[in-house]
Amino acid sequence: MLHGQFTLPFAYELTAVFLLAITGAMVAIEKDYDFSGVLILAFIAGASGAIIRDGIFLNKVPIMVEKWQYLAAILAGAVITALFIGLIKKFNTVFVLIDALGLGIFGIIAAQLALMQDLNVLSAVLIGIVGATTGGLLRDLITTNEPLLLKPGQYYFSAALIGIIAFIALAVYADVNAQIAAIIGIFIVFVLRVLSFALNWQSFPAVNISKTLKLNKDKENK
Repeated sequence: MLHGQFTLPFAYELTAVFLLAITGAMVAIEKDYDFSGVLILAFIAGASGAIIRDGIFLNKVPIMVEKWQYLAAILAGAVITALFIGLIKKFNTVFVLIDALGLGIFGIIAAQLALMQDLNVLSAVLIGIVGATTGGLLRDLITTNEPLLLKPGQYYFSAALIGIIAFIALAVYADVNAQIAAIIGIFIVFVLRVLSFALNWQSFPAVNISKTLKLNKDKENK
């Protein structure tokens, strides 16, 4: 059970929705979409993770349609991006920073909601990953970009997974207050995602694993 509660889910998730909506709007503008396209992609990036989390896994009315503030945050993200895209694009790392923060917040909140419904730890990890990555995955697939989730060296899935596990380990097993555990988990996701980009960390592609195993087997047969 959680010790305490992550007490700012509304403010934190609203921030995440706003940030991920900005990433969707940025990609749409880069693709030369009109404003309706920008708004739609902002909605997909900002809302789809929470909709799938609530509607499919947690079996409740998605919070996106319960509280108007979420839709307002998406609209604000799209409008602000459209107005200030020139300024935003001057900072070439801004997309990664925004995406990394949204990734952590969505993942931790989704995991906490699962635990609060007395689901098991593995289910909480799964729901956390879905909540964190669905918006970015759909954003990239719809715009025919290779999904960050699948790229080696991006530490997208891995960063979310490690941060979510850290949150659960602290909040459930180490008896750390959930508010503190959540902040630590979000920080871990953010740092891992940003450092992997800044330092060009490379994960190990599956094909290399196969080649390594084959080489070792060939050496043993000689």
